[in-house]
Amino acid sequence: MRKNKRITLLGATGYTGNLIAQKLISRELKFTLAGRNSSKLSDLRDKLRIDLPVKVVDVENPSQIIRMLENTEILINCVGPYNLLGQIILAKVTEKPVVYFDISGEQEFVKNSFEKNHQQAIKTGASIVHSFAFESCLADFLAQRIIKKGQEYKDISSFYFFNKTRPSSGTRLTMEISHLYPAYIYENSKMVNVRTFSRSKDVEFSELPGLTKALFLPYPEVLFFTKNYKVKNAGSYLLMEKNEAKFALAGLNIPKKPLKEILKRSNKRNTVLPEKEKRALQRFILCVKTILMDNTQKSITLKGADMYGITASLVSKAIEYVVKMSDVQTGVLTPAKFINNQAFFNEIISECQLVLKENTDLIEFKVG
Repeated sequence: MRKNKRITLLGATGYTGNLIAQKLISRELKFTLAGRNSSKLSDLRDKLRIDLPVKVVDVENPSQIIRMLENTEILINCVGPYNLLGQIILAKVTEKPVVYFDISGEQEFVKNSFEKNHQQAIKTGASIVHSFAFESCLADFLAQRIIKKGQEYKDISSFYFFNKTRPSSGTRLTMEISHLYPAYIYENSKMVNVRTFSRSKDVEFSELPGLTKALFLPYPEVLFFTKNYKVKNAGSYLLMEKNEAKFALAGLNIPKKPLKEILKRSNKRNTVLPEKEKRALQRFILCVKTILMDNTQKSITLKGADMYGITASLVSKAIEYVVKMSDVQTGVLTPAKFINNQAFFNEIISECQLVLKENTDLIEFKVG
């Protein structure tokens, strides 16, 4: 690929898109701001204080997507929910030798892409990398760090804890419509369609002694683990206190609103998100645990803060890597499979001031 690659940031005016734009500028990368609202794009360009090209694109209009891709070699797609809008974009991306990144946390969208887009992407020379965001991307790199090649695993799972979060409007909308789409856990070498929180583990975790419940939360790394490794069971879980878990499970019985009503409310919502200082207070712990067939266990834990800022660092650093690559892998790929360089992960750990700890003590003592 050429050194001066044409980069397009689609969904630039969204909260995470805005953060990614700032990070791209800090890395001295030139790119086009793209989205459906011309006035918001102009306002963002003024806010960034740099003369960037602007492209108005309606992601529900295939002809406009085609025109955008005519001048794009690397596409960063921040437009969600991906279950609603992602396939429209991917249908055109897979027709050209484009390097595509998104920040999706939606299993069904990623699963469909692996199944439907992989061979076409290889044929056209496209590279499609899903979920290059805080959640699944970090879990993918953590798994790559501790998993032994060629080994068969009884279980590979991720466990999350958040002290406080305030989701962006896009994240909130995705969460609200999640019940309309399948969620998957991997059990006995089969992908099983289950409800969120429908599987649980009783746990003991040295890093968080007060949290004894782990409830299933469908993140794309479940698909990544099964695609990249020999494993019989895989899941992703949210760590909670026992009473908090009971409250979460009770919420499953509340009737869900139809899509039309959810979208109407979302369009009226004006979410004001915290600046960097307050985002720094939003702390997390992520643990990836592996169990070999002989029951040998290993866990690796990452601690840090500012999940949206980490996503911006991950995406912008990945673009920085891509523009230096003479060749790229094609097809639908997981983040760690595409970059395939632990130096990248080490740089993210340093840049985002994350704390990495291997051989942490996470014990599952009962499956509910």
